Amino acid sequence: MLAEHNACASDGRCDFPTIFDVYVKHQSTKNTIILPDAHHELIAKDYVYAIASTIEQFHLGDTFATDYPRQVYIDMAWGGLIGTYIFNKNYPDDPTDKNFNDRERILDRINTELKRTPYQGYTPVGTPCEN
Repeated sequence: MLAEHNACASDGRCDFPTIFDVYVKHQSTKNTIILPDAHHELIAKDYVYAIASTIEQFHLGDTFATDYPRQVYIDMAWGGLIGTYIFNKNYPDDPTDKNFNDRERILDRINTELKRTPYQGYTPVGTPCEN
């Protein structure tokens, strides 16, 4: 993914959201019954770990970041699916579910990064992007 991003498409499309939107539109025109839940499931199945690896590669440019566990990056990748059917299916908002603690960890990690301050025992990683 990182190599593709750095190389850019021949027509100048270089950012993941644009490339993914083109892919989704292409897939949708091939199969018009694909619904958003199916797209999110595709992301969960095929892209969460690739996105986590990409986040990790960008983050490892920060010299202090080499000791963070891989789970931090996986949680951030799942953060993009919070509120979707597939997220709620895999991580139900049910304290009796076996994945409830994972759900809480993912939500806490995302809140920590969004707030850029310690939250629920987690500390922000990396450096915030400048707009």
